Amino acid sequence: MTIAGPSRRGLPSIALLLSCTILVLLLAPALGVPQSSVKLRIENPWLRCSPMATTGRDGKGGDGAVYLTISNEGVVDDALVAAVSEAARAAELHEATIAAGVTSMRPVARIEIPAAGRLELKPDRYHIMLIGLTRPLKLGDRVKVTVTFQKAGPMMFEAPVQ
Repeated sequence: MTIAGPSRRGLPSIALLLSCTILVLLLAPALGVPQSSVKLRIENPWLRCSPMATTGRDGKGGDGAVYLTISNEGVVDDALVAAVSEAARAAELHEATIAAGVTSMRPVARIEIPAAGRLELKPDRYHIMLIGLTRPLKLGDRVKVTVTFQKAGPMMFEAPVQ
């Protein structure tokens, strides 16, 4: 009488499964399967303080505006949906418009970034408004800002004060 263990017939070996997995991962780029469909790059960030940067309207700290360019090198659209900085009590996405020679700005919930496109946050257009600066900022200071994208998630960068 022979006692046998469980049959291994019909079950692939771990080595075979591992080999197939590695092969699929190596061939995916060659087959046109994107490794990541969202590829964002932040370029040339800078911060401009308002004339009331040391004392704001509320007496607690002035405001500043962050400008930058976001390049979407991916194949899907994305959107900038939030920002935060330790240098301010709050941060908002803003759109500035000029009508009849008067500049006004308003908060926006999101700013679209098309696939294979660029979004330029610049004076008199889109910007990140830092509200209630927590410390006086001077030329050359660097401020950390974290932006959040709908699909790509959070990204941190430093913006020099200019």
